[in-house]
Amino acid sequence: MKQLFRLAIISKEGQDISDLLKPYLRLLSNENIEKSIKKHKGFISGVIFGNIDEDYANNEILIVKKENKKYLYESCGRIKDVCWNQMAIRESKKENKKIKLKDGFCISHSLITPDGKWHGMIPLDLVSIGFENKEEGRNYIKNYYTKYIKPYEEDGTITIVTCNI
Repeated sequence: MKQLFRLAIISKEGQDISDLLKPYLRLLSNENIEKSIKKHKGFISGVIFGNIDEDYANNEILIVKKENKKYLYESCGRIKDVCWNQMAIRESKKENKKIKLKDGFCISHSLITPDGKWHGMIPLDLVSIGFENKEEGRNYIKNYYTKYIKPYEEDGTITIVTCNI
């Protein structure tokens, strides 16, 4: 059984997201996952762009501004065009509590920044995905917007993909 999780990729102008993904892709479908993770050879076995199916509703799409001033859902957009407050409101409704951007807004389990670094959870073993400890998970969620999104707001693009291991 493959496990699915959301990955956000932030790129700057001229950067190809496939280049940012390469270090994390397993090249062979039969490559040992556990060995691949331990050797940091890569742990994503597949990437699906955008929606995949109705059964996996966690693949939330970005709410982006358009010229007609309506909010539309897309899997990719310029960071400054994303309606982050609207997305926080949507998260609040799902969580049944008030969520603020700076206090714990999070739209993806993991994130790759333009420097090619992976942030967030990584596969830990063959049957689970998670953070190395609870504190690390809380900090990732708490700092998601201010640490990983805001620094790239002016010239960055964010793409949401669904990955499997």
